[in-house]
Amino acid sequence: MSFDVEILSVATANPKFCIRQHEIDRNDMSLENIRGFLFHPGGAKVLVTIEQVLGIDQAMLVHSWEILRQHGNMSSATALFVLERALKAGANGPHLLAAFGPGFSAYLMIADL
Repeated sequence: MSFDVEILSVATANPKFCIRQHEIDRNDMSLENIRGFLFHPGGAKVLVTIEQVLGIDQAMLVHSWEILRQHGNMSSATALFVLERALKAGANGPHLLAAFGPGFSAYLMIADL
């Protein structure tokens, strides 16, 4: 099994529950309060899967897609490049920032930009 396949199987298991339990509910928010998603672009398959399982438009991951296009996947630190791009573009309000690491690990936080 490849790393991409493992990530996709974990990501599709129940990501809304994981995100809600770990960040959204814990901060007394709803997914609808999130103005943007700043996800570590581990690859096109990962971003497409995130869009599908969260039911969001590709435009909600515009910064992730652009960093993937410009730099590729630079490991979990790529999420910081996505955050930097969002800040330079003037993004504001609550954004869900997520990075994925080895083994499969996921790190999530709500950033109020």
